[in-house]
Amino acid sequence: MNISLKSLLQNFPNQLLPLLLSLLNDAFLLGLSHLGLHFQWLKWLSLVILYCTFLYWSVQLLRYISKPEV
Repeated sequence: MNISLKSLLQNFPNQLLPLLLSLLNDAFLLGLSHLGLHFQWLKWLSLVILYCTFLYWSVQLLRYISKPEV
């Protein structure tokens, strides 16, 4: 398997985006609940982000598995 540094650097922001969205949402959820503010839509947003992250990683894994080796 040949992985180039260029391809890793190009894909890194795409791979980091779901994680950053999840961490940002969790920070808002914890910070606001600590202040006594509870927003139901933040809880739903957590589930949506988690589902989308899982879906994104699944698609990436399927692309990697189905990619023909050269």
